Amino acid sequence: MSKEVLLIFGTRPEAIKLAPLIMLLKKNANFNISICVSSQHVELLNQVLDFFGIEPTYNLNIMTKNQSLFDITTKCLDNLKNVIKKCQPQLIIVQGDTTTAFAGALAGFYERIPVAHIEAGLRTLDRNNPYPEEVNRKLIAQLATYHFAPTESNKNDLIQEGIDKNIWVVGNTVIDALNHTLKIVKNGFRPPFEIKKEKNSKLILVTGHRRESVGEPFTNLCNQLSEIATHNKSIQILFSLHLNPQLQEIAKNKLSSITNISLINPQTYPNFIWMMSKSDLIITDSGGIQEEAPYLGVPVIITRKETERKETITHSNTLIDLKTNSIIPTVKKILAKSNDITSPQDQHKPYGNGDSAKKIIAILESEI
Repeated sequence: MSKEVLLIFGTRPEAIKLAPLIMLLKKNANFNISICVSSQHVELLNQVLDFFGIEPTYNLNIMTKNQSLFDITTKCLDNLKNVIKKCQPQLIIVQGDTTTAFAGALAGFYERIPVAHIEAGLRTLDRNNPYPEEVNRKLIAQLATYHFAPTESNKNDLIQEGIDKNIWVVGNTVIDALNHTLKIVKNGFRPPFEIKKEKNSKLILVTGHRRESVGEPFTNLCNQLSEIATHNKSIQILFSLHLNPQLQEIAKNKLSSITNISLINPQTYPNFIWMMSKSDLIITDSGGIQEEAPYLGVPVIITRKETERKETITHSNTLIDLKTNSIIPTVKKILAKSNDITSPQDQHKPYGNGDSAKKIIAILESEI
């Protein structure tokens, strides 16, 4: 008899990382799945759902303008009570460290339903960086029954917190999603815009969105990008702006008049993977990009005070706190290296080869 499984998520990164699992679960006769999205993000989430062909069973539609963490948590919990009552799951799956994931795990605990946590054990050991994600994932760990850690280091961090049962190291499903997308990107795919890259020029891809980046760090980032572009016209900077109006205003005021900086709207997942594959350097505060770029062999400057993905720092990624340091010397150092920096031999694969979803499903089949 098929096991009833409810997957709960609400943001673009969660959707990307759960998509490989959803696609395999749909094909597995041992599971009958329901998908509940909170729509903590709307436009960015829908892009991913469309690309992977995922149709939610339930949509909580909690998104409102200027919503707070209180709004997200309470709305999710209140609505999830009814969803759980309808579908009667035997297992709830959440991913990562969003407030939707925390609310989903808490709802499962309240209803005495086992919770599986995908991407368990990531830690910076600083409750304010990232905020609120560091505390969200620690709380989810206490609520979950099954813990699927990307790396041995993540597993060890869980054990340090007193969680020593039902932990499996499976890699990260983001690599599964990346491999799925690369097959499309490498098969004649072209996004609806061009990257005009001159011979001997360098392309830098930039993103920034985290709460702790708003204000001084993001302003410093824009000022430093302006200096880099102004003093070296052979460098082209492609800045994929987040929908946050505050960040958009700062970036446009400081960078829109610089000819070798292009400010673009958030891109679909395949478009963004295509841009990553063409880049010589990525500057970002994104967790997912920190995981994807090493697999592509592209170096990354991580614009954060702390990172929970320390496995990449030992290889191609560099951590820089924009409140206290400049990215400019590191940008110069990376771009001064030879043109083959993104060659296959520079690939770094701390998060597996793209079979994480298969491993997770095999474990769930034996456990529930």
